[in-house]
Amino acid sequence: SVVGRGCGLQIADCRLRIADIIVGAYGNDSTTGAVYVYNKTTTDKSYNITLQNPNGTFPDYFGYSVASGDVNKDGIADIIVGAYKTDSYGNNDTGKVYVYYGNNNSIETNPNVTILDPHNRTNDYFGYSVASGDVNKDGIADIIASAIGVDNGTVYIYYGNTELNKTLNTPNVTLFNPSNTSDSFFGISISSGDVNKDGFTDVIVGANKSNKVYIFFGPITSNRYIANVTLKGTSGDNFGISTAVGDINNDDANDVIVGADGNDSIHIYYGGTSLNGTISDANLTILNPSASNFGYSVSYAGDIDSDGYGDVVVGAPYANSKKGMAYVYRGGLQTGIDSISTDDYNLSVSNSKYFGTSTSVGDVDNDGYPDVIIGANGVNNSEGAVYVFTPRFPEYPWLGVGNTTEWTTVWHYYSVIKDDNGIGNGSYIEYNASQTFNKTLSIYRSIKTDITLSMNVSSETDAKVIVSVNGIGVNDTSPPINTSGIPMWWNITLPGDISEWNIGNNTVAIKVITGNVKVYPDENNKLMIRLSLPIDQPLDSTETTPDFADALNEYMATHNESEDGTADNNYTIPFILHSNSTGKLKLSNLRIRSTPQLDENLDKLLPDHVNYNVIFAYLDTLRRDHLYNFSSGNFTEILEYDSAGNKTVNITLPNESIVYSAKMDISGLPLYKGFEI
Repeated sequence: SVVGRGCGLQIADCRLRIADIIVGAYGNDSTTGAVYVYNKTTTDKSYNITLQNPNGTFPDYFGYSVASGDVNKDGIADIIVGAYKTDSYGNNDTGKVYVYYGNNNSIETNPNVTILDPHNRTNDYFGYSVASGDVNKDGIADIIASAIGVDNGTVYIYYGNTELNKTLNTPNVTLFNPSNTSDSFFGISISSGDVNKDGFTDVIVGANKSNKVYIFFGPITSNRYIANVTLKGTSGDNFGISTAVGDINNDDANDVIVGADGNDSIHIYYGGTSLNGTISDANLTILNPSASNFGYSVSYAGDIDSDGYGDVVVGAPYANSKKGMAYVYRGGLQTGIDSISTDDYNLSVSNSKYFGTSTSVGDVDNDGYPDVIIGANGVNNSEGAVYVFTPRFPEYPWLGVGNTTEWTTVWHYYSVIKDDNGIGNGSYIEYNASQTFNKTLSIYRSIKTDITLSMNVSSETDAKVIVSVNGIGVNDTSPPINTSGIPMWWNITLPGDISEWNIGNNTVAIKVITGNVKVYPDENNKLMIRLSLPIDQPLDSTETTPDFADALNEYMATHNESEDGTADNNYTIPFILHSNSTGKLKLSNLRIRSTPQLDENLDKLLPDHVNYNVIFAYLDTLRRDHLYNFSSGNFTEILEYDSAGNKTVNITLPNESIVYSAKMDISGLPLYKGFEI
């Protein structure tokens, strides 16, 4: 069997469960073809359902194209399969399209709907590409199928209905090739989505041999001979071999993504109300090394890295000496999209062939984050294979200044308050009735779940403790504390959806109402009260650490500058990062200052009567502002966690440094783990 080309992969929930992976294998049984449906909750290779070619002949290429959509409005996605080389009525390669209804438990293995070639001529190739979308805005997904051999290419639309006929002969709407150029392959690719922001689904059709892509604005309720928008590529680029739709720059308008593998490129056109007419220049073009067929397949990925912008997956099946590659690009504001370095988001597998022939994206493991699915139709002597890549983010990571035995925490992806008052060596602090102890807690992200406050305490009798956030009590129903005098960690659950939490500083007060409690240090003789905020993973966006100047100064004050074995009058200061799981953290924009900025504490630095020009001259000599690199010499350091554990990276500071402020940016990145199905 062979995994189908650009449209041979699809993700859809066809059984009211976790999203299914639909794989077209048009080469199965000597090109009779088949479609396999996988419901992936594990990494096993077993498929759940096989859809055999109803025609049972070869070479029908059943499964060359697949799509999904709820075409009968029962709330469950249905499967659309193209078989563009099926013969009908004595004519060769007329083609057919089949529809299989999804249901609660399984999928019908016999087609519920068979769509015949409306033109019914030899070499029509009806079903070469298939898609779905509600183009007439009646609330039901419609069936879209191309016939690249009909009148220089034609696209047919069949309206969805709660009761579709068993056999369909006549389309509701036909989209004709606007240029009517012979051998233009109008319909080589089809996508749908609202790209002009008018609330109606539009249809995007590629014609790679004429290097054009046509956009037909919805609602589509009559035949169309002229496109609303024509996107023009360059001759020989194979522009339009693949298309996709999605919002890349987060402007609430879907953008159009076009592959041009003849030039190893993809082109992105921003959607919106101004999208109209003939457009020759893309808003953004991404090029890849030549001869890789980069752009042969493209998919809109949704927000893979959870930064608020849509992302793009691109297949390059001829890269790496035809082993193939797939690339994930992140969307953004100004540039629209940012290329990620090879170590981050480029996907490949060993012993593959034509990896990247097809691409798709969906949440197949039901963890709330998009997974990337890549087809490789040359694996195992063209039997083909499909690989699923699931993103894994670091869980509860933290950053400290120091080493694994001695460090000061300067950032964490959960928030902790501590109260030790300088007490250590196993000592405790006793709080009696009516006593309150307050701590300031800085929160840099929204709280989405319940919060656990943990105290290492003992109490011989019932002690009622009230916790307040910014003056408002939040745990009135918590049971009293009674440990029979034995120190132990006592947890108090606080609701995460209360409005008392602020982004920024918060005052957390713990008041003993009745009884008394003794608060003990933890195993490190440091933390006695901990408040953990289990924020949803991954990081929502790049964050800036709180100021950790004190931690740097403390380290330099208690360590010799030559402890790293060199006598270069520099301090080599280790940063230790920890994660409880696989994933990646990116450290960047490390900023260390030895004096205040011009707008900070200016009145303390100089008297008011100093001349303006002298102020700046004086501050220039006092201020030492430098951008420091990590031990690798890179301005950005990406630390990958293969499993739970620690990673260390160093920075170097001059030995005369007294740090005034220090911050860096941190963001979570997915670490893709792949498995074959």
